[in-house]
Amino acid sequence: MGAPCRATTGRPPSASGVRAEAARHARDSVRVLAEVAASHATSVPDRVRAAEIILTFATLRKDRSKDTRPAQEGATA
Repeated sequence: MGAPCRATTGRPPSASGVRAEAARHARDSVRVLAEVAASHATSVPDRVRAAEIILTFATLRKDRSKDTRPAQEGATA
């Protein structure tokens, strides 16, 4: 399991820092999946699955950006 974010000050990471780190991981993951989907050295089923994951990620991001409802207190994400 990796280190929690990049905090070196001994303080817990801020929410914006955690979100920024998650966004970096998401971008890196999508980049790698795009490379797999485009690679002719990868099997066709693996290329199709990589493309499906990218489309699912894009759809989830689009759906979440439309959600303007306030978060419910006590709800877990």
